[in-house]
Amino acid sequence: MCESSGRCGELLEPIAEQILQDALATGVVQTDDTPVTIQEDSKHNSRQGRVWVYRGLGGQVFFDMTESRSREGPASVLDGFEGYMQADAYPAYDAFTRVVA
Repeated sequence: MCESSGRCGELLEPIAEQILQDALATGVVQTDDTPVTIQEDSKHNSRQGRVWVYRGLGGQVFFDMTESRSREGPASVLDGFEGYMQADAYPAYDAFTRVVA
């Protein structure tokens, strides 16, 4: 079952990438993250990861999963993005924004 799920993910990757590119191309992206529990094994060992959502002006929605809340997650998704980003005040976003007066 895991192998089948993994293969489906591989096949859908180009579609997810196109959704992301379409969202970023709108020039306005809304983003936020939420904590999720990552199950380590069947012995109930777990840790906290993050699901990041990116929404373009046209309603395109892209999800990304990271194992931490570090800036590397959004950095890999927003690399090269130019436009407006609407987000909360989480300090990791500071590296991607500048205030325009």
